[in-house]
Amino acid sequence: MRGIFKSGQKSILSKLYEDLETYQLISHMAYQDGVNAVSALLGCVTWAVGQKQGLDFWLQFKNSLGNSLEQQKEKLKAELIRVSLSDIMFLLLLLKKVSSVEKDWLATEVIDVKHLADGAKEVRLGAISMVLKLLPKSIASSVVANWGKDDTFLAQKAEYASFNTILTLLYLLPDDRISAFISNLDPVQMAAKAESTSLQNIVWLIKKRRP
Repeated sequence: MRGIFKSGQKSILSKLYEDLETYQLISHMAYQDGVNAVSALLGCVTWAVGQKQGLDFWLQFKNSLGNSLEQQKEKLKAELIRVSLSDIMFLLLLLKKVSSVEKDWLATEVIDVKHLADGAKEVRLGAISMVLKLLPKSIASSVVANWGKDDTFLAQKAEYASFNTILTLLYLLPDDRISAFISNLDPVQMAAKAESTSLQNIVWLIKKRRP
């Protein structure tokens, strides 16, 4: 399935979807393999035959987890606690394409905030920004709060990030965390990175640095 997806053969995937028996077999295999397989198939279905069909597939997967929303929630929690932040980001991105309601439900009701906060320490700064953007504001704030007061790990990641990537994260941080984060950045590195951005971005950063 992934091979077909990567090769860009949308027509083949469309035909597989139209063959109900084959599609149900593939769907069942994805359900059995877990949430990462479901994410992969969700992406394939949405790409090949559209958002509505992608949403239908996701809802069918949820229904396979239990009759009640509470059962579905608990089983999904158990699945997501075992996967990486990058895997969760991929699923949220796919759900955003088919239903913002389902994306926000997953982020608000299912995903463990502490797991997201811990996972942020294992990925690059750009991935952290992407996840925070995908989350409802209240959940994103909870993730940041779970980092505690030590923002040094963000500054360490900033060493390998572009000026604009750093700026994107700053836009997403609460005001009371911005100054602390900036103060941990290496000024020499930031000056070098600033050569590739606009004057407006530099001025914004300087203003935010002020207490």
